[in-house]
Amino acid sequence: MKKINMSAKQQGFSLIELMVVLVIIGVLTAIVISQFAKAAQRNRILETTGLIGTVQSTIHDVTQMDLGRVIDDELLIRSDRIAKKYINAAGDGIVTPFGGAMTLTGAAGGTQYTMTFSSMSQQACDALANAVGMSDARQIAIGAQPALAAPITPTQIATACVAESAVNNTTYPLVITFKR
Repeated sequence: MKKINMSAKQQGFSLIELMVVLVIIGVLTAIVISQFAKAAQRNRILETTGLIGTVQSTIHDVTQMDLGRVIDDELLIRSDRIAKKYINAAGDGIVTPFGGAMTLTGAAGGTQYTMTFSSMSQQACDALANAVGMSDARQIAIGAQPALAAPITPTQIATACVAESAVNNTTYPLVITFKR
């Protein structure tokens, strides 16, 4: 009868091998989660930029027909151009993809109107402010930073967003004034 040497055969995985596998799985999971979070943030920024475009075109169209019209949230909600997912549960306000409120104000017959976003992060601030800074924005106020007046450059916006984020680590308001 042949004798089998059990010490030469491996009976399972060693503790070190299991730990290496767990570390690899942990690193891969962290990478996937961070990429997913970045993609979700980019999607919210794109959605908000689209919402701003819809608001601007709605205001342009409505005020072309009625120059004396007051520009406010009700104007947008009653226009039926804003997707229902952006109208709050009470039906009297606008909610952004970031979860904060957006309010719209402008005097009847006035030459400008203001969009106020209640809460923005630094990344969202940079992206949104730059997108609107290239349009017909007259002024952008980022948190407690001094308002930027036209012509507004991307460098000014980035500096203000970074400065506000250093003071306020979470979120802060973003106020954009447009010409009509």
